[in-house]
Amino acid sequence: MWAEINEMSTPSDAAPVWDISKKPTEDFEVRVIVWDTMELEMMDAEGTTDGFVRCFFDSDQSKDTDTHFRNSDGKCSWNYRLLFPVTYGEKNKRYEMTVQAYDLDLFKSNDLIGQVVLDLEDMLEDSMLAKRGMSLTKAYYDEYLTVEKGMKGLTFEKEDERQFWVELKGKKDGKDAVMGKLKLSIEVYPKKDAELNPVGAG
Repeated sequence: MWAEINEMSTPSDAAPVWDISKKPTEDFEVRVIVWDTMELEMMDAEGTTDGFVRCFFDSDQSKDTDTHFRNSDGKCSWNYRLLFPVTYGEKNKRYEMTVQAYDLDLFKSNDLIGQVVLDLEDMLEDSMLAKRGMSLTKAYYDEYLTVEKGMKGLTFEKEDERQFWVELKGKKDGKDAVMGKLKLSIEVYPKKDAELNPVGAG
């Protein structure tokens, strides 16, 4: 940190005053809609996958969709909303949401198919500054997040520019591979706005 040195004769009220107090935290609700997959890897011996999606900022507070059983064409469908309370502005905290696709197994551990990590700090920051909700839209992504923040890897739907596809990365035959694509929507709302316009999970 640099400090400015003023002459002793400088009146105290003439010297600039810099506010170095800690930025206050603010509570938000992150709304994630898990829509569909395509080209999802089949994990069971009979060529099927019992697919579900898990999302979390903190793995101890993860939330799951329901399960699309016996999928055989890689096109699972959920249309499932997950809601996350998030406090923004906490020191040394990252606001990365992990999204994972699993194959449900009843008699052994679930198989992780693939995952993606999305950094939502800029959305939270922008929502706090604008004092309103933010949607991850194609325009917001193209004009700001990619240009100013270097975000990449999202492909938006033409019919609805709030829906986008991400690639799920995993392991196949011991090598890094794309294990399918997942369609999502993400919105961020200040807590007070979320309470005024509540939506249900599921």
